[in-house]
Amino acid sequence: MLITSLMMLGFAVLACAACAPPLPRAEISTDETTGLRTYERVLTAGEPSPLCHLGKRIDQLAGHLEADDDASVDPVRIRLADGRSVVIVWPKGFTIGFEPTAVLYDENSRPVAREGELVEFPQIGVHDQRGTFEDPYIASGFLFGRCYALFD
Repeated sequence: MLITSLMMLGFAVLACAACAPPLPRAEISTDETTGLRTYERVLTAGEPSPLCHLGKRIDQLAGHLEADDDASVDPVRIRLADGRSVVIVWPKGFTIGFEPTAVLYDENSRPVAREGELVEFPQIGVHDQRGTFEDPYIASGFLFGRCYALFD
């Protein structure tokens, strides 16, 4: 009986996930000067964002900020514990400066991370994307003490 109940619950969860509406797209642009890619939130009117109210993911994305000031695109990446260097698309308004090491600034020109520092993305799972140019992680959710929801 217990196994049957668990199987039915599993099918219900899968069915619910398949029917869920897709998340809105993030409009990605590249800064011509620095090569930093950012996204502009696509707002969905009347649809509140639950993202920043969720807890931390068990498999959360986290790694150390690394930079390459010679890179023409994606000069800032995150180095994961397994050694992979992954691509992040940052919220619109974020910028990068090299002073001489990299400093990541938020949309208010406030420094939020420096090269070598640990950056955590509590609501992004390490397996959500591949972290490549074609399938980058979108820096969203609760980040640097603020909410960067893809939609409101």
